[in-house]
Amino acid sequence: MRITILGAGEVGTHLARALTSDGHEVALIEADGERVRYVRDALDIEVIQGHGGDVEILHDAMVEQCDLFCAVTSNDELNMLASLLAKKLGAKQTAVRVAGLSHITARRFFYRRTLEFDLTISPEEMVASAISRQVRDQDFLSIEELADGKLQLQKVELTGRFDASGKKIKDIKLPKQSLITALIRSTSILIPTGDDEVHVGDQVLLMAETKTMERVHKLLGAKLKLPRRVVIVGGGRAGQVAAQTLSQLKIKVKLLDRSLERCEKLAQTMPQIEIQHADGTNLAHLLEESIDKVELFCALTENDEANIISCQLAREIGVEETVALVWKRDYKDLYSKLGVASVISPRKLVAEHILRFVASGGSTRVTPIEEGRAEVLELDIPEKSPLMGVELKDIKFPRGALVGAIVRGEEVIVPTGTDTIMKDDMLVVFALTQARRAVEALLA
Repeated sequence: MRITILGAGEVGTHLARALTSDGHEVALIEADGERVRYVRDALDIEVIQGHGGDVEILHDAMVEQCDLFCAVTSNDELNMLASLLAKKLGAKQTAVRVAGLSHITARRFFYRRTLEFDLTISPEEMVASAISRQVRDQDFLSIEELADGKLQLQKVELTGRFDASGKKIKDIKLPKQSLITALIRSTSILIPTGDDEVHVGDQVLLMAETKTMERVHKLLGAKLKLPRRVVIVGGGRAGQVAAQTLSQLKIKVKLLDRSLERCEKLAQTMPQIEIQHADGTNLAHLLEESIDKVELFCALTENDEANIISCQLAREIGVEETVALVWKRDYKDLYSKLGVASVISPRKLVAEHILRFVASGGSTRVTPIEEGRAEVLELDIPEKSPLMGVELKDIKFPRGALVGAIVRGEEVIVPTGTDTIMKDDMLVVFALTQARRAVEALLA
C-alpha cells in the first residue's frame, strides 16, 4: 500500500518506521525543518516539507494516489482539515488522530460519517484503556475494546466459584447488552448455541457494552482485586481520561498537577476526582499527598523525564506498582532498567492500531483473537444492502460466526434474533477465521 503520513513527531516517525518495515511505500509530510532532516537521515522514505493544510503540499505528496492518509500531528484541527482535503483530492482512506477534542471522541461515529474519516484515533484514550485493562485483568485472561471503546470482549476461565459452571447457556441470566460469543475448550473454539453447557475449566469469551461489564462480573462470581487508591500525576488529556476511566470503576483517584490554573479548571469539570496542586517530581509534595498509601501510581505527563523521576520517587516512598507514560523511543530501555513496573507508549499503541487497520485492507476493522484462530470484525453496512430491515434470525450467517453487537450512531445494541439491521449501522461480528470471507461476502 502507498501510505502518506502527516506529522513527524514521535507518533508519526514510529508509524513510518513500522509501516516501512512491513513493506509499505511511505511518504511523510512535516513542516518543521529540523524534524524533516532527522527523518531523512533516520528512514529511507520520501519526506515533503510543508504545511499539511496546503493543497499544493498535498499534491506534492501525491495524496491522490495514496491508499491511506494518516494525520497524526498534535494539532487536532490540522489533522481534520488535512484528512478532509486528502479525501477530496482522492486518497482512498484516512486515519485521523484527535486528542483534545472530547466532542469528537465522544461522537466519533457521527464525525466519521460526516467528514468521511475512516479511522479516528486518540492516543490519550488508548493510554487510559491500557491502564484500565491492567487494573482489571485478573480473573479475566484478556480484555479487548471494540467499537471505539463502547464494547468489551473479555475472556474468563471458569473455576468452581463461577456461578455459571454446569449450566446451559440459555439458563445463564446475563444482563441485557451482554452475551457469550464463544467457548474455548482444550484447543477448540466453539460458537455455542443456547443448549451448550459451560464447565469448570472452560474459557468463555464474553461480549458486553462497556458500562454493563461490571454487572456481568458480579453475576459470574468474578473476584476483581481492584486497587482502592490510585494517584495520577499530570492533568493533561491523558491524565484526565485515565482519571475518569478509573473513577468509573469506583476507584478513589487523586490527580496531581503542577499548574494551579489547570487544577482549578479540573476541579470544576471533574468533581468526582480529588484534584491537588502538586509537583510529581517534588518529594515533599508526594509525601504530603500520602503517596505511600496508594496501590497504583501513574505518571502521565507529556514529559518523559518528569515521568521517570516521579516513578522513581514513588518507588522510594514505597509504592510497588508504578506506570509511566513514555513518548520518546530512546527512553524505553531506560525505564525498565530503573525498575518502572509498567511502561505505556502512546506512539506504539497508535502504530499498532493503524497497522491492524492496514492489515485488514482498511475495509474491515479486525481484532484477531486466540492467536488468529478467531476474529472480531467491525463491518459497516453498505447503503443499499439487501439485509436492511431484515431480522437477524432470518439472515443465514455462515457457520462459525455470530453478530455480537449492532452500533447505531452512538448507541450499542447487543441484539436478539428480532433486532433488524438499519441504514448506517455497524455490525460487530465474532467469527472463526475460516468464516471471515463468507461474512464479508454476505454483508458486501
